[in-house]
Amino acid sequence: MKNAEVVAQIKAAYATTKSQAMPPVVLPLEPRQTGERVIIEEAVVELGHAHYAWHIPELRHADIPVLDVLAVLLGSGRSSRLHQQVREKQGLVHHVDAWTTARPARPLRRQLGRGR
Repeated sequence: MKNAEVVAQIKAAYATTKSQAMPPVVLPLEPRQTGERVIIEEAVVELGHAHYAWHIPELRHADIPVLDVLAVLLGSGRSSRLHQQVREKQGLVHHVDAWTTARPARPLRRQLGRGR
């Protein structure tokens, strides 16, 4: 099948469909966090799992690119400082990384660790 044929089939399939804007995604705001939130689930497992999260500025804040770069440099991949220190040198975990989740409201900086 050639590219032009595929494009023609797609155009024919959607010829009667009118384009429209996507409906807005409305996420309810959580109440302001005033203290630590902890959930502990106990079970017989071979591998523990933990998440730590901190609030960061909203998506358009000037610090978001800096936080993204820091998360990659400090906590992404086997050569990251976090991985080298916590897994390779201290042997505390099987896997560890860090990343940012910047959304328009209530973004988080996360760090993940899975026990050895």
